[in-house]
Amino acid sequence: MRILVNLSFLFSTGLVNAAAPSVKLKDGTVTGSSDGSIDTFLGVPFAEPPIGPLRLTRPQPLKKSFSTLNATSIPRACPQKIIPFDFPSLKLLPPEVAAVYSEAVVNGSGEDCLTLNIQRPADVSGDARLPVLFWIYGGAFVVGTTQWQNYSNMVKKSMELGEPIIVVQANYRLNTFGFLGGIQLKEEGNTNLGLHDQRLALQWVADNIRAFGGDPEKVTIWGESAGAMSVFNHLIINGGDNTYEGKQLFRAAIMNSGASGPADPVDGATAQSLYDNFVKYAGCGDKDGSLRCLRELPYESYVNATNALTPMLSTDEFSLAFVPRPDPSDEFFPISPEQALTVNGTEGPRITKVAVITGNQEDEGTFFSIATSDINSTTSLVAMLQSLYPNAPSQILTHLTSLYPEDPNVGSPFRTNSSNDLYPGFKRNGAIVGDLVFQFQRRAFLEHISHYLPTWSFQASYMYGFPYLGTAHGLDLAVMASGEPEVPYNDIVTRYIGFVNYLDPNALFRKGNRTIEWPEWSVGNKVSLQWNVDGARVIRDDYRNEAYAYFLENQERFRF
Repeated sequence: MRILVNLSFLFSTGLVNAAAPSVKLKDGTVTGSSDGSIDTFLGVPFAEPPIGPLRLTRPQPLKKSFSTLNATSIPRACPQKIIPFDFPSLKLLPPEVAAVYSEAVVNGSGEDCLTLNIQRPADVSGDARLPVLFWIYGGAFVVGTTQWQNYSNMVKKSMELGEPIIVVQANYRLNTFGFLGGIQLKEEGNTNLGLHDQRLALQWVADNIRAFGGDPEKVTIWGESAGAMSVFNHLIINGGDNTYEGKQLFRAAIMNSGASGPADPVDGATAQSLYDNFVKYAGCGDKDGSLRCLRELPYESYVNATNALTPMLSTDEFSLAFVPRPDPSDEFFPISPEQALTVNGTEGPRITKVAVITGNQEDEGTFFSIATSDINSTTSLVAMLQSLYPNAPSQILTHLTSLYPEDPNVGSPFRTNSSNDLYPGFKRNGAIVGDLVFQFQRRAFLEHISHYLPTWSFQASYMYGFPYLGTAHGLDLAVMASGEPEVPYNDIVTRYIGFVNYLDPNALFRKGNRTIEWPEWSVGNKVSLQWNVDGARVIRDDYRNEAYAYFLENQERFRF
């Protein structure tokens, strides 16, 4: 995806002109780089390498000291699953739109990848106790890396505002390395490994961030797409208990384009079929010894078998195969995420009690629907949704699609005319996918938890008018990387920094930077802050209500 291309180079330039910062930890001394304003530490390990017999097992805390670590090189990414962007409809797009689908650069990947990047104000004292923003990248749980985001500008902005923060990013295992299901892994207790990686990284922060000048009691977790779904999952892991060594691992959460990701069990038909196919492609067909075979498989053979599995995007399908799946035998993640939101007696939802910001891009679904050019009728649309949600009966899906007009003057990108209908049904497909996977999950989340938690909701609309895509899924990453458009960027970053410091996205504006007040979302006041290219405004969060009400009636059917 071009919105991510070349961001890795941001870590390799302009960071070696000042004296090298050094931090002493219990595991050794970490030496980073500095540009005189921001100190950067790259590739700090937080776990034993998950290789050899540790492949497909829960992450293990570091056992040996690394003595002195030179944390100045671009860290290795965890293994990626190829997402081929070769669908025919790309040829119909203007060059600036087609460029979004360029393959993202990854500067080296491999299994020894469980590391963190840390960015802080230069020369911060060890007792500064700065708030911490912990970033979890997205990528549909199949791709993603800490190479893709550099948050030095955000740290600089926090310094300009007089409210400095530290940003931490963590690599975690993906695809078959981190989210493979099946009865075999369930019986071993080795399910949802990518979530365990993230949790161990948060525990590392609790143990070590004070040495960098951070405050382990003021951590906010933040993610986009699969990273936002991961943030949601950390709210419900262990029945909503996010404590470690008697203290909360985080006190606030931000979710960009992701909330609940309802899923069938880790040993259900979908997950087991995926495991069995993977084992077949890997040449490990003996089910009794398949896990041993997978762990002994050469790395390249394992990766090749992963890439042989069905891709996420094709002309006739959008699918999410690798997602966190409930493991009823493990208290870590025992139920489908949306079930954790149901009221639990007088205690409320089984969810960590923290402050929450959650929101969406206005046109979440267009990014995915550009690929599905063969989905150009109600029949083919229902068939695709049946593949995405195997437990949803066709009559439910047929009725749901009937609530979305086939008129090309409506649909996503919203508020545009038929000139944005790339192929017959494109805008309708984009509206439905965006609502089912993103918008409706957020709204259902807020319906359940706003009684118990302080919550704020947003909608990003700053790319209105961008042909075919509109304000599409993932374009917020381009805004954060470039600082453009400047008006919404400054508003977003200032509100996030205020939230990280004070658990209130309005806090810094109340201190003198006057702008519009962001109201809390509640059942009695369903509103979102909409970011536009020329400023923010408050909007009603009640669009496409008939379809949303039908989704709520059948929510348990919409599981991956």
